[in-house]
Amino acid sequence: LPFIEGIHSGDPVKNLELLQKLSTQLLNKNIDLKNLDFKKSAFNLFDIADVGLPLFAIEAALLSWLEKTNPEIFKNFFKGDGKSVSIPVNGLFIPSPKDDPKALVASWKEKGFKTVKVKIGNLSIKEELQLIWKLFKEANNSIKIRLDGNQKFSNEDFFFFAKNIPAEFIDYIEDPIEDVAFLETIHEETKLSFAFDEQLKKGN
Repeated sequence: LPFIEGIHSGDPVKNLELLQKLSTQLLNKNIDLKNLDFKKSAFNLFDIADVGLPLFAIEAALLSWLEKTNPEIFKNFFKGDGKSVSIPVNGLFIPSPKDDPKALVASWKEKGFKTVKVKIGNLSIKEELQLIWKLFKEANNSIKIRLDGNQKFSNEDFFFFAKNIPAEFIDYIEDPIEDVAFLETIHEETKLSFAFDEQLKKGN
C-alpha cells in the first residue's frame, strides 16, 4: 500500500477499502486488453476518476491483476520466454529502537538484497545515526541503503545528520527536507545524492 500509517498522509483503513473496491471493479469488468498501453495512465484499461486512490496504487493493483490473469502479455517486453528475467528490488526497513543491526543485515543478505530503503525521521537523530553506523559496519560494503525522510527534517537538523552519516553507505536520500535549494548546499558539503518524490508532485 502507498499509505502506511505514520509514514504517509491518508487513512490506511479508508485506502484499503478503496483498493478492495478497485479489485471488485476489476473482477466484474470485462477489460479489453487490446487497449493495453503501459505508457498511459492506468495502462489505458481503467477509468481512475471515481476511485480516489493515487495512480501508483491503481497501477500496482492492475499489474498484480494482469500478472495473475494474463501473464503472457509481459513476454512481449522480454527476450526469450520471460521466465529467466530477473528484476532486482530494494528491501524496505522502518527503524525502531529495538532493532538488532546484526540480525537485520543477515536477513537482508539472506533475501539477496543489494540495496535497502530505510525510512528516517521517526526516531531521534542520535538514534538514527547510531543505527545507520551499526548497519554500515555489519554490511561491510555488501549492501547500500537509500534513506527516505518524507520531508520530516528541518534544514538545520538534516544538515547535521547528513554530515555525520557514512556517505559511502548511502545510495541516495529521498525528500529529507522541503527546501530543495538548501539540498544544493548540503550536496556541495557532503557529495551525497538526492532523489525527489513529494517535491515532484508539488511541481518543485
